[in-house]
Amino acid sequence: MAAPTVEQMEQVDWQLPWRFVGIGEGSGSENALMKETAPEHPLYDKRAIAVGARVDRDDVLYLLPDEPQPLAVVSLTWASAPSDDAEERAKVPETVFYSSLEDWLERGMGADRAEYMSGEG
Repeated sequence: MAAPTVEQMEQVDWQLPWRFVGIGEGSGSENALMKETAPEHPLYDKRAIAVGARVDRDDVLYLLPDEPQPLAVVSLTWASAPSDDAEERAKVPETVFYSSLEDWLERGMGADRAEYMSGEG
């Protein structure tokens, strides 16, 4: 299954706590991802385009057009550099991958919306 396009992501029925991140608006999140990932992290040196952001957390949805799992939600730490611990560098920032747009709509945005609306977020 092909990765969704930025244009397809823009057409998503975005629901709280998520919002679409327009072209160029996500460059700070893209730069943060590059700074926070080390060679041990699965997104290190990968092409990642910020397409969504949670309004209540530092979670960013990235489109990974060249990867088999084309979407990932990353909980950015806004740290200036990766940890000194190799095991930690492989896990931080915390990342959840999604196999398709449908997968993210269900397991990602759908679950996050339910949590957010219940006040548990």
